Amino acid sequence: MLNNYQKRLEELRKKLNWTYWPPVVNIARLAEEVGELSRVILHLENIKPKKITEEKQDIGEEMADVVLIILWLANSLKINLDKELNKVFKKIESRDKDRFHETKYDKAC
Repeated sequence: MLNNYQKRLEELRKKLNWTYWPPVVNIARLAEEVGELSRVILHLENIKPKKITEEKQDIGEEMADVVLIILWLANSLKINLDKELNKVFKKIESRDKDRFHETKYDKAC
C-alpha cells in the first residue's frame, strides 16, 4: 500500500526534476512537520490555546505531511516501506502481543 505512494512520489519527483535532499535535511523537515502536528494536538486538547492570529489547521493534513516526509526519506534511501512495515507488524504480533495492557489513557478515551 505504501509502495503505491512511494512510486507516486518518485514519479512526481522525476516529473518536476527534483533531487533528493540529504537524509539529515529530511530529518529536520520531519521534525518540523511533527512539531506542526504537535501544535494542532495541543490546540485540540486545550492544552495550549491558539493565538487569535493563527489559522485553523487540519490534523489529518498535518499527519499526512509527516507521512510524506517519511516516504520521501524512504525513497531517497531506497527503502521499501511496505516490506519494513510488514516486518514491524510481525514483530509486534509476536513479541508485543502480551506487552501492552489497559492504561489510564485507554480509560480516558
